Amino acid sequence: MNAYAPIEPVETTLGTLTGEINSFESRKTTQRKAELEAFVKKKEASVKAYTNEVYEAKRKAWRAVNERVTIAYKALIGIDGWKGLVTECICRERSALKAKQERYEGLLDNAKGIHERNRDKRKGELDAARATLDSLLTNAVKADAWIVRNGKAAEDIIANLKHPD
Repeated sequence: MNAYAPIEPVETTLGTLTGEINSFESRKTTQRKAELEAFVKKKEASVKAYTNEVYEAKRKAWRAVNERVTIAYKALIGIDGWKGLVTECICRERSALKAKQERYEGLLDNAKGIHERNRDKRKGELDAARATLDSLLTNAVKADAWIVRNGKAAEDIIANLKHPD
């Protein structure tokens, strides 16, 4: 390397770098297109597979558990100091978790450039669509688990309110 070689102008370096970034992004765009096409096919298949009978059965079970949760809620608000209990046990923890998440996202966003933020935004949109599809595909399993868990929780609350320890 010659110590006296002319230095390449910044504009030339920037142009080269921009070209490399655009080339990389175009390859990613082709990959994203294939992912989106696969997503659309998977979504169409899942919608066809989810029959009205399955939906109605889950809806009926959800309504039954929802009635039990409503009874548990009414029993809970009948207790003196219920607002303090909910505020102390739930609200404080949710606020702390939300503050940590916002702080982390702010730090992460500040470390990225405009192309990275745009890429991440598009990736986030695709991830959100995938999450929606995945939730459709596993809805029956999740609904069953919710029904069992919340039905038991409602029964436990009602039992504890009748016979406090």
